[in-house]
Amino acid sequence: MFDEEYYKQVYNVDDFNKLSSHWWSNYFYSKLVYRYCANKGGNMLELGCGSGGILRRLEKYFNTFGIEVSDYALSKARQQCKNTKFFLFDIEEGLTRKFADNYFDVILARYLFEHLKNPEKVIKDCSLILKKGGILIFSVPNTSFLLKRFKGQEWQGIRDKTHISVNAPQDWIRDIEASGLKIMKIFSDGCWDIPYFKTVPKILQYPFILPTIFEVLTAIPFIPQRFGENLISICYK
Repeated sequence: MFDEEYYKQVYNVDDFNKLSSHWWSNYFYSKLVYRYCANKGGNMLELGCGSGGILRRLEKYFNTFGIEVSDYALSKARQQCKNTKFFLFDIEEGLTRKFADNYFDVILARYLFEHLKNPEKVIKDCSLILKKGGILIFSVPNTSFLLKRFKGQEWQGIRDKTHISVNAPQDWIRDIEASGLKIMKIFSDGCWDIPYFKTVPKILQYPFILPTIFEVLTAIPFIPQRFGENLISICYK
């Protein structure tokens, strides 16, 4: 399913084009990990690490680990990252099979849980393998996004047919709390998937992106939950 064709269609797997949204997404999430994980030099795990664009930025600050289900993406990640330990593994088979309890200082799951049949089980596993005080950062499509209805079937949360768990924010909050984790922040990433209004010229809709640009450049979460395409949660144990 997640083969070369999928990654070339959905992502810029090479991650060297600074004009691509994928490059800036990697930049943003790596900054979030660095900012919110107090234990620099600790153990950091990325679930669904793709081609390794985030881990490449972080492996000089943490002991980095990456899990990926796609052999193609993992081959790209190994080319980019020289000091990261990688695992070709389906995380729904159980993270506790791979890692001991209380092992990681920070876990990142960007654009991942929506691909899983049982994301609540994986969130529980994340809680188990996190150290006390450890951080889980994850992002998922935001069903409460105010402009979602204007996109219809082209909304990014359902446009990718591999998204099988596009849940409501209250469901994600329930799963977090059931795992024993606590919520530090919930926010969004803004209106970046323009156009939203068919009758308005696209060029006039570009100002919608300005809050996203500021949030990405500063890595300061400030965009309210309902004002963005993705729901982003920072949790701690």
